[in-house]
Amino acid sequence: MKRISQDLFALAVTTLGLVSLPATANAFTIRYAPEYTDSQFESLISSGDYWEEFVVQSQIGNNAVQGQNPWSGDKELHIFDAVYSNNSAPFTRSLPGVASSDYGFTSGQAVDFILQVTGSQVTYTVGNRVLTSSSFTAPFTDLFLRTRADNGSMLIGDLRLNGQSLNGLESNSADTLKYIMIGGLTGDFTLSGKSTMTFTQAPFAEATRGARVAYQIKAGRLSDRGRADIFGQTPSTSVPEPSTIAALLVTGAVVAASNQKKKSVNQ
Repeated sequence: MKRISQDLFALAVTTLGLVSLPATANAFTIRYAPEYTDSQFESLISSGDYWEEFVVQSQIGNNAVQGQNPWSGDKELHIFDAVYSNNSAPFTRSLPGVASSDYGFTSGQAVDFILQVTGSQVTYTVGNRVLTSSSFTAPFTDLFLRTRADNGSMLIGDLRLNGQSLNGLESNSADTLKYIMIGGLTGDFTLSGKSTMTFTQAPFAEATRGARVAYQIKAGRLSDRGRADIFGQTPSTSVPEPSTIAALLVTGAVVAASNQKKKSVNQ
């Protein structure tokens, strides 16, 4: 009995140590929505139920680094600012670029990307290219991840948000658009993953240039009504903070130790 009590005490102490560590991930809610459309997203914008702040985007562009094609001025990597032209619904907004870069994608080759948000500072890294901007207004509590492939395919996989693994997202010519919604973020965050584009590479096809093979990460804030519409009536996956899990472990350890003590006294 003494040995069991010691083991339970050690478990409780260890778990309390976990609680004392700072949380490394925010709680957030995920909805995988392959049925979601651009029209539905634009309706959220128009009604004011989603206030978009910025968009990062990778697209096939003109693949200028490879020098395979005659098109110019169509860069592959972007940070866009959402600029609203009116102050009441229906809202309209444009997406002027605040940072951009060329990048030579290779069909079928995975490329690492990282989106880091610290306060209002946004850093978007793709391969060896880094784009930054602080033109936006925090907080950014809700994300929309979107893939598009009119011809070829667009996959974003190995996704991790603040250390938590997420399912990937893929579009192709038979199923051109896909969305993932992530809600309830608080504070800074880091989203990383790998993007893989497939397209007709040589000769470079006009059907796959521009944003016809692309992904976007849209960041902003949902209204209460928008959050209920996106997450409220839809099965979703809630990812708890590590401190929450640790607190549950502490409670279990303490209860077990108490029950064991009572049992020893009765015997």
